[in-house]
Amino acid sequence: MNVDSPTWRTLRQVLLGATIGPEACSPQLAQAAVQGNVLRLTLEKAPGLEQWVSNELEQVIFQDMLLERASHDLSVALGDLEDSALRLKGSASAHMLFAEPGFRERRDIDLLLTPETRTLAVERLQQAGWSRLPDNERPWWAEREKGRYEETMVKEFGGQRVEADLHFRLSLYRHLGGSSASLLGRSHRRDGLSFRLPSLEDLALHTALHAASTGFRVPLKSWFDLHLLSMHSEFDWNLLLEEADAWNIPTALWSALSVISRLFGTKIPGDVLDRLKPSRPLRSSLMRLLCGDGETPVPSAPFEEARRQAAKSLALGGTKPWELVLEQTRIRLEQPE
Repeated sequence: MNVDSPTWRTLRQVLLGATIGPEACSPQLAQAAVQGNVLRLTLEKAPGLEQWVSNELEQVIFQDMLLERASHDLSVALGDLEDSALRLKGSASAHMLFAEPGFRERRDIDLLLTPETRTLAVERLQQAGWSRLPDNERPWWAEREKGRYEETMVKEFGGQRVEADLHFRLSLYRHLGGSSASLLGRSHRRDGLSFRLPSLEDLALHTALHAASTGFRVPLKSWFDLHLLSMHSEFDWNLLLEEADAWNIPTALWSALSVISRLFGTKIPGDVLDRLKPSRPLRSSLMRLLCGDGETPVPSAPFEEARRQAAKSLALGGTKPWELVLEQTRIRLEQPE
């Protein structure tokens, strides 16, 4: 089912708390919530949509229960290494931004490990019944030692396969992203919850980095995460700016903040955008590429994939595009193991 831009705009207003009447509830709006991975959150605000997506809702609830069971299994298997593992992406935002973790849909589990624990962590998980992703499902860069920045482990629970992405760094490209030591230094624990949680600012930075790395293909749930982070009362904009430079992603962050400002009306301090904004030609190009009002910021149009790749390269390359080109070339030229 195709979902038009007006329906996506209605969905975003629902997420922001707008009340809609029965006449606004439609199969198209329900489908948008499914595609945007915000179904449970939407149904809390517009329960009239459930009649069209009851099966999908059951799947979302089951997946949430499955991931919680798998997270406990991971924690037990890692033992004393558990305290040095950091939740990333939806594994973190589900517990940091929502009244109930289940409101934030998740596909898998994401953890950041330290260089010192990565090998032992994989060994312990294998002893507990987890296995590496089959060779025919591994991405091309997984065959290159220096390009491998995460290891996907899999295990069945109740007949369903669960994936856990063990990150060794935050990006395929070595010059992008913060170090595990710096993230752990700003992290914290929560009583009764396995693994450490990142700071609000680190979660925002990784959300922006991940969005740009996918060619801005991430679903609506990720953009709503970034909106909620930006609106958090304890969010430290000065720290965000400092770390954006340390991570080498000021342009990617500017792009992501510009997207949520347009899609959700997020109030970003003017001086923040001023300090992050790239040169006028680069800024103009990114604004043209990220003008979508539908499922993603890159609109469905001719040459969509080329537009995504262009947006990715501009956002990640920023003011030093040669660094990205050199890193991409290095990974491609490295001999597979």
